[in-house]
Amino acid sequence: MLDITTIESLIEREMRAHRIPGFALAIIVERELVYARGFGVTSSEAPMQPITPDTLFCSGSIGKSFVGIAAMRLVEQGKLDLDQPITTYVPRLTFSQPEFAPGVTMRRLLSHSAGLFGTAGDFGPRDLSGLEAFILQLLPHVEFVAPPGTVFCYCNLGIMLAGYVLETLTHVYFPQAMQQLVFDPLGMRHTTYDRTIAMTYPVALPHRYDDRGQPYVQHRMFDFAAGNPAGQVMTSTSDLARFTLMCLNQGRSDTRSILTPSSMKELFMPHARLYDAEKTQYGLTFWIINYKEYQWVGHAA
Repeated sequence: MLDITTIESLIEREMRAHRIPGFALAIIVERELVYARGFGVTSSEAPMQPITPDTLFCSGSIGKSFVGIAAMRLVEQGKLDLDQPITTYVPRLTFSQPEFAPGVTMRRLLSHSAGLFGTAGDFGPRDLSGLEAFILQLLPHVEFVAPPGTVFCYCNLGIMLAGYVLETLTHVYFPQAMQQLVFDPLGMRHTTYDRTIAMTYPVALPHRYDDRGQPYVQHRMFDFAAGNPAGQVMTSTSDLARFTLMCLNQGRSDTRSILTPSSMKELFMPHARLYDAEKTQYGLTFWIINYKEYQWVGHAA
């Protein structure tokens, strides 16, 4: 039995203890959304706008899992083979160590096992052509930390590169590709990479803490077109709940099939191992973490 009163009391107590301005929660039980609520406010400076399940947050690396879903949709459409070198789809890509190029596949990019390491940073050109420009300019100079397929190395650059492959295969910019492949089919109406769209909705502002432990608004949000695939999506708790329900329902959203059960199984299957004490594994853009007798599949921000 779900004890909502206890859960809410715990959340409110922890928010006070850690001076958290705002928080939103959705709870799914037996593949059904049973609870959704916001706590606190969107800004510590103007605490008049309450958080709701529809408030937008910058969800960070949770957005990597959206890229995995989009990739599997292209696999099912026959446009993408996870095990083909990505240079099959983008022949003009070059690497600092050309001998490793055949081993850089979409499967390895999505499982952080392509041997790459790097990121785009948080700020840069907003123009949607920025992802292509960043990849083509940076990639030839990035050194591999290991041969592809040999080690797990969490890598924003790898997901950005995967996003560029999606962009190339769909012939539209990455945000439009994600809209067509994931957000529109799932009814994620408030999810966007565009800050000018996000600002038309209630948005939880980013905060930092000062030397006294008090939260203050960081008056600049992450904004760099090249970083979109790795972690700059704006979304709401209600939209994330729709995404989660699709994952729990083996690829079905409402009455529509987004992916087949076999594709969902592929996403959640271990593809890389961290060799830590918890025996953590990674699928295709999803963490697989063991806790006691439970297994958690998902992604953190």
